[in-house]
Amino acid sequence: MGATLVQPVLFSLWFIVPGHFAAFPLASNWIFVAFVAALVIGAAGVALLGIPAFLVLRRFDMASAGRIMAAGVLLGSLPAAIIGWPYRFHGYTSAGNWFGHYVQFYVDGVPTFYGWLSYAQGLALFGIHGLVGAFAFYQVWRRQ
Repeated sequence: MGATLVQPVLFSLWFIVPGHFAAFPLASNWIFVAFVAALVIGAAGVALLGIPAFLVLRRFDMASAGRIMAAGVLLGSLPAAIIGWPYRFHGYTSAGNWFGHYVQFYVDGVPTFYGWLSYAQGLALFGIHGLVGAFAFYQVWRRQ
């Protein structure tokens, strides 16, 4: 439960804090939509990936804090790694802003250096969500 409930808070803060400091706050209905989406996706991730991984770790008497959090990082970034695999269709070209610099992400369907960096950044973001969720899960489980 804790692993699921922490996700919408973290995801909503991901939207609210930058908007607050950049003086373009998001409308409350968008924050609510992000909150609900993160709750649904987080609950699905915990139910389909997190709980089975924990049960396997516990079955083999390996359910330590470090292993649970490592599993959280891995399982948090796994769906993003599969869905966001950076190879696109032949002829696909994409460019955009990379921390203030205009760069090419894909050229003719092949990711550039910045394409791979963008992919790694996405994996890190979802890995952080997995880490925070696993930490919350571990804290609740430990107190039982």
